[in-house]
Amino acid sequence: MSWFDKIVDAVQTAAVIGERVEHLGRAVADLAIELREIDRRVARLEGSVVARATTPPAPGTLPPPREG
Repeated sequence: MSWFDKIVDAVQTAAVIGERVEHLGRAVADLAIELREIDRRVARLEGSVVARATTPPAPGTLPPPREG
């Protein structure tokens, strides 16, 4: 194999690797978007749980049943 063939193979390999890296980069960006959405949902759920736990019951309502 001549030096020219080696260079052509190296350039082709670099192009394939570049395409794979680009594809993986897009996949990571999509995952980051999904992770941010999940994080927002968890934060909302945490907020509503804290609000529910710290809000006194409305007058005339029964307290939740005790377990045990």
